[in-house]
Amino acid sequence: MFDFSKVVDRHGTWCTQWDYVADRFGTADLLPFTISDMDFATAPALSRR
Repeated sequence: MFDFSKVVDRHGTWCTQWDYVADRFGTADLLPFTISDMDFATAPALSRR
């Protein structure tokens, strides 16, 4: 089972949801309601190399 309670900070990772807001509006303290993305880690079964 995957842990959906862990929050992943995606700021500064070229994540459109967060980094676009800072780049476009010059401040990072806005909430990006235009993108419906969730900040969960990728399941290990999907990220194995």
